[in-house]
Amino acid sequence: MGSKFGDAMEFLGKAVIGKATGIDILGEELQQRFEATKAAISGTNELHQQVMDVAESTYNHLLEFIANCKENNIKFYPEFQVTESIDKIEDLRQAFWAQSKKCSDEMASHRSYPQYLESINSNLVPLAEKFTKTVQAFINNLHAPAKLSEFAEKVENIGDEVTFFLGSEKAKELRNFSEVEKQGHEVLNIVAYLLEEKTSELISSFQPFGDSDSSNWREEFNAVLKKLDAENKKFKMLISGSNVDSATSSERETPAEKIKALGELLNLGLISEKEFKEKKAQLLKQI
Repeated sequence: MGSKFGDAMEFLGKAVIGKATGIDILGEELQQRFEATKAAISGTNELHQQVMDVAESTYNHLLEFIANCKENNIKFYPEFQVTESIDKIEDLRQAFWAQSKKCSDEMASHRSYPQYLESINSNLVPLAEKFTKTVQAFINNLHAPAKLSEFAEKVENIGDEVTFFLGSEKAKELRNFSEVEKQGHEVLNIVAYLLEEKTSELISSFQPFGDSDSSNWREEFNAVLKKLDAENKKFKMLISGSNVDSATSSERETPAEKIKALGELLNLGLISEKEFKEKKAQLLKQI
């Protein structure tokens, strides 16, 4: 009996559940199922209750994970199999709680205490361990897709803004259009790399419950994001400088007309509010 008790305690000692950021599905429904099941079953001795507490802690982290993603509006491509993974986790949870109830019923039917502990260690603990490991792997493996989701819209918007501007008549009027166009293509190449190559790389290697380590992917993605921000800033500065200092049109434009042109760039998202205010202040001094 002592060794069996030790097996359970070893599992409990290993069941350290890490926190993560989440997913935007099924949160309220899962919470309702969990509360209903919890109300129906209660551990009948300290060891039984501890095993149940580990499962409850695991499930609470999953719910927190879901809530965090919902709060941050994180969504995932279908290829990441989030809904299917949640269904598998739910099946494991139901199997665990069904076995927990069975253990409680066995104790209530006056089975011997050694037999009760045997049932916990042989039947309940393996289910709890499988459940916690599965949830932990799922949360850990979604870190990279969450990172992709968090920044995909931003990257897409940058690509759309640059493409739109390069195709506009205003862009073609710039005295340094060839330089602006070259820098714009540099930005678009990075956008394509992030949204196509890096996304495909992640999708092809992703396993919801595997032991994959995506930390290198996230580090590289972060580095490329920083490069994108830097190159996009260069693109905006080229446009801003050309509009304010252009040798062809700016000499004929009044400061008010130049401010209006800067306002159009601001509305397109091609310069920041700070850049607009700085240039505007310079031009107002000329009036």
